[in-house]
Amino acid sequence: MKKNKTQLDIVLRFGCFDAVFWCIMASFGSYVVPMALQRGYTQSVVGIMVSGYLVSAFAGQFFWASICDQLRATKKVFLIGVSLTIATQLLLYFTRSALLFGLLYICLGFTLQPMGSILDAWMLKALKGSMKSYAPARGGGSIGYAVAVLVMGKLVARFGYGIMPVCSTAIAIVVLAIAYVIPDAVFSENSSESPLRERVSWKTTLSILKNKSYLLVLAVVFFLGMAIATVNTFKISILEALGGDVSTQGMDGFFSCVAQFAVFEAGALLMRIPAPGRLLSGAVLTSVSIFSTMNASNCETVIAATLLVGVTYGLVTPAGRERILEIIDPRFQTTAIGLMDGCYSFFGGTVAMLYAGSLAEAFGLRAMLLTCFSISLVPLSLLVVFQAAARRNASQHCNVRCCTHTCCGENIPGRIK
Repeated sequence: MKKNKTQLDIVLRFGCFDAVFWCIMASFGSYVVPMALQRGYTQSVVGIMVSGYLVSAFAGQFFWASICDQLRATKKVFLIGVSLTIATQLLLYFTRSALLFGLLYICLGFTLQPMGSILDAWMLKALKGSMKSYAPARGGGSIGYAVAVLVMGKLVARFGYGIMPVCSTAIAIVVLAIAYVIPDAVFSENSSESPLRERVSWKTTLSILKNKSYLLVLAVVFFLGMAIATVNTFKISILEALGGDVSTQGMDGFFSCVAQFAVFEAGALLMRIPAPGRLLSGAVLTSVSIFSTMNASNCETVIAATLLVGVTYGLVTPAGRERILEIIDPRFQTTAIGLMDGCYSFFGGTVAMLYAGSLAEAFGLRAMLLTCFSISLVPLSLLVVFQAAARRNASQHCNVRCCTHTCCGENIPGRIK
């Protein structure tokens, strides 16, 4: 009973922590692109700027997560990252140089975005890898973002973009205070493959890329991110074409995060579905969402389609985390989580943004969305092919007289199939 109470306390603590942290992104990062367009930057320039942001965020994921694994600490790295974010956001808003604006936006990707993955790793270690506890705790971030992005949409529409640095700085200071009082994560003392005390270096960290199952996870989230990021980046243009505005974008983000929250909170039930099945469901929903957006005739349809993207995130994130805890050496799990998030949220978007802005300007938003839809079919195809191959291999294994494979449903020696 005491153990369950302690676990619940950790879930509530990190749920609130995550909620406040994601308010930083909702209050500033989510409105940088609309602010850039309002300042007169073209879609092509914004596309290049966002590509730089995504590249920087991906590099930051690997850099900061690897530092955590090497130092065996998350708290110090998190405090440094959020502190740098405060300074970068203030400089970004107040600069009037287009070049400096773009460079600072790129720096923001390096400091802010990776902190979400580090907080996730911190949370998982505090919960001792319990995915049933992680899902509802992570849901706090979604509902925090949902409320903040909705409120910020209304505030920006009423007071202008000047409200962004005020709100984001105040929230970031609260995040620093919370992080300071929460104990750091305890890194596992056991590894099935090698002693944890062995020095962790950049070279040993990269050994995770030799794991084929992990590479499949990276490939799936890369293509999902490639399809989703472009739609999200130009969401304001899509909504404006249908009669919406920045306030509508706030509503769009709100409902997406509510969907995320609902799926995260249903984590204990969804755990009954194997992780590959949840990844496949996410791929299907992504394709349906982009197809619906491409054929939308009003903002309500776009918002409904965005709900599916929220559900996808709620399915894919815990499923990917679950696979990482199963197949990756504990010494490198923070880095593995960071790279997964980097591929999902940044690397795929980096590739897409290199052409998305120019494609939208030359052929229109519909052509851009059609390209995104085509890309969304790639992870769907990958998962179908690999799951079919896995079932075929499982069937072959289960035909032997002595079976100890989990594919048989039970790990019972001597079970005859």
